[in-house]
Amino acid sequence: MSPLLRGLLKIHRWIAIVFSILFLLVIVSGMVLAFKPVVDAQTTERIAVPTLIKALNAADPAGKAGAVAIAGDASVFSLSGRGRGPSGNFDMQSGTKLSEAGFDLFSFTRRLHENLLIGADWLVTATTIAMVFLIVSGLFFGWRTLRNNATGWHLGLGWLSLPLLALTPVTGLLMAFHLGMPQLPDYTPASRPLPLAEAITIASQHADLSGLSLARNFRAGAVMLTTRTDSGNAQYIVSGSGEFRSMSGPGWVRSLHEGTWAGAWSGILTLISTFPLLGLMGTGLWTWWRRTQQRRARRPAVAGQAHA
Repeated sequence: MSPLLRGLLKIHRWIAIVFSILFLLVIVSGMVLAFKPVVDAQTTERIAVPTLIKALNAADPAGKAGAVAIAGDASVFSLSGRGRGPSGNFDMQSGTKLSEAGFDLFSFTRRLHENLLIGADWLVTATTIAMVFLIVSGLFFGWRTLRNNATGWHLGLGWLSLPLLALTPVTGLLMAFHLGMPQLPDYTPASRPLPLAEAITIASQHADLSGLSLARNFRAGAVMLTTRTDSGNAQYIVSGSGEFRSMSGPGWVRSLHEGTWAGAWSGILTLISTFPLLGLMGTGLWTWWRRTQQRRARRPAVAGQAHA
């Protein structure tokens, strides 16, 4: 191996070690989120928009919540606070807050996956860049005869599963830099978004929101709404001044990353694509640990020969 490749291999190993915990958090949370299209495909419940608006006004009378997510069975919605806004799970009929037993696994996991629960979007982006770098740099080490050891498994898994392996990290990186994403419609910027209940009211006058799954604060004082339809997800924007705009959809990059392009089947494919990532992480760390132990074991022997 040339000196250049040896240097690249050293960088490859150290990046894998430094980011290992973050890799684990992002990969495992992604595995959980891959089940969401599978669960959604089994859910046919629709919401009554007037009922949701009434419940939202009861749960968030000051209009400070930053996002509302609708449960698959349309019986509960969860609010994420903006500043001092309310957060938690609320009854769809009355808007009363439910006990913590109503923990929303997908909502929690999405926040972990996107910002590690601490608003660290930049750190998740850095982790994704590191993951893509490891995949690309691994190609430079060449194909070797497969051997029945951790190094052989690591190399073989990286080459044989390459298309699946690259699916979620590459699309995640494209999303982070807004590449391949649908072009946003024009709307008038505002200093702050409308209350969620008001934005949903405006959107319901222009589109069918019976499949609404998420409404959240968006860029330039807008609210983005995502609804489930028979042909996939549809997205709309309500500006801070009340303008309604329809979007062309989530785009192929997001659909591939989230596994929503073919319902449950694409969700299963996204789930399968995370297994090679875990396998590479495990075999890579195991190989590094074994080599470290062997190197430490050789040091006393070398020292003994030097004194002999």
